Amino acid sequence: MTRHANGVQPTVLVVEDDPSRLAEVLGLLESTDFYALACTDGNAALVVAVEERVAAVILRSSGVIGGVALGRRLRALSALKNVPLLFLTDTNADFDVGAAYALGRVDHLERAHLQYTLAPRLARLAVHVQANVDQHKWSNRLDRSLGEYGDATGLLGFGDIGLAVFDLRTKTVACDPVMARMYGLDIDQAQAVPAETIRGLVHPDDYERTKAIYDRASAENRIAEIDNRLRTPEGGWRHVLARSWFEYDTHGAPVRMPYVTVDATLLRSTENAYRQTEQRYRKLIESMQDGFAIVDLIEADDGHIDDYRFVETNPAFEQQSGLENPVGRRIRELLPDIKATWFEQFEQVARNGRMSRRSTINPTHNRWFDVSVTRIGELGSLQMALLLHDVTARKNNEHDFERFAAKLVEADRRKTDFLATLSHELRNPLASIRNGLELLQPTEHDAKEDNAHSGTWAMMNRQLDQTVHLIDDLLDIARISRDQITLRRERIVFNTVLDDALESVRPLLDTHNHGVDFELCDPPLPLDADPTRMTQIVTNLIDNAAKYTDG
Repeated sequence: MTRHANGVQPTVLVVEDDPSRLAEVLGLLESTDFYALACTDGNAALVVAVEERVAAVILRSSGVIGGVALGRRLRALSALKNVPLLFLTDTNADFDVGAAYALGRVDHLERAHLQYTLAPRLARLAVHVQANVDQHKWSNRLDRSLGEYGDATGLLGFGDIGLAVFDLRTKTVACDPVMARMYGLDIDQAQAVPAETIRGLVHPDDYERTKAIYDRASAENRIAEIDNRLRTPEGGWRHVLARSWFEYDTHGAPVRMPYVTVDATLLRSTENAYRQTEQRYRKLIESMQDGFAIVDLIEADDGHIDDYRFVETNPAFEQQSGLENPVGRRIRELLPDIKATWFEQFEQVARNGRMSRRSTINPTHNRWFDVSVTRIGELGSLQMALLLHDVTARKNNEHDFERFAAKLVEADRRKTDFLATLSHELRNPLASIRNGLELLQPTEHDAKEDNAHSGTWAMMNRQLDQTVHLIDDLLDIARISRDQITLRRERIVFNTVLDDALESVRPLLDTHNHGVDFELCDPPLPLDADPTRMTQIVTNLIDNAAKYTDG
């Protein structure tokens, strides 16, 4: 490869293995503003075209190192996808024009008229060529600057990177295309921008601070780092990060200030959104009535958790836990007698990632808390979030309910004792009544002479038996509460049960002028039941019917 000229002109690569033809093309390029590179090998041309970032390629329309085949190879490289290709053809030569133009950005020139057509044809591609020239020229300058001032590479990776050079002698700024776009300038106007124009783009609140940083860096011969805002063409503000350095003359006076600028608008927007989210989160946490803390678990030599350090707490946590200024301190320092079960709980949460909850009491304030422990991060993280929820009111309600239930049990016991005592006391007069009825029991002769007397005695005797049975039930009240009542079952017929029930409710029926209609089975319905209980059931049914039936 040979260079035909040097400087910063647009670079055109000429691929030609014929010395005379190569000399002809290079000679014609001398009268243009293009910087010529010559290559006599097709494979080498592919490498040179990429490394030198050429703005256009001139190649033969046919031959070993030219033709559409080489054009396709050039187009296959992403760096050369849009680079113009100029094919040189001989008169009446066999040239597949369709295949060539299918490559895109293609023109072809006949050698016989090359001295008249080369420069005009290149001019037709001037717009595209100039854009490539500007990009490549400033990219080379950027590469050289970053190579010389390696610290500036710390800005890479944040967004669009622009390069500019401030000439301190002429008070003008030369910008690369990216920097020109940041300033809202056309690339044609960005090669000698007055410094005052650039100053007018800087946010008023940032200018004095920025100037002070530049002055100090110039005096101390060190890199200046700037974070400021530039006005956009739309009237908004663009956040940029800039790093600059100074070049000095032989007398030590600064003459040029190259600077690299990164568009950090998205970065700042993300930071602001994160900051606002953090502020909302912090405000929420600090205003919570529940205590909140973040702790870092500390492992012992055996790998088990035996301590933890407070990273963050809210006011409610300090108030509820009784721990003063816990942030940065270990729990064993604050509570030397803390139970090992707490560390076991933390270790379990760290291992399985499931939230754990337990209740505990703060003896200092005599208040109960539900303590929830949650792991922050993925498996292996030793950072935990603690949430203290005051459940003192709930615990007090539970204790009140337990005391109330105990009182109910005690009242029920006393009632049972009272009924048992009452039952014993009633037995004594019933025994006297029983003895009296035995003495008044009519003889067979009396029954024949006075049927009313005999019937009355029989009724009183049956009612006494039922009363004795009921008093026996009062004695069994404790067993009733434990579902242990005893039934005295025997073989009876329903007719007898109905007769006894009607006898008991007869006075009520007569008072309301009610009659009772019933149909009995024939033969009578046999039952295996407690006669007293059955009589009570039928009596209650007829009694309720008599009370609530209109006469």
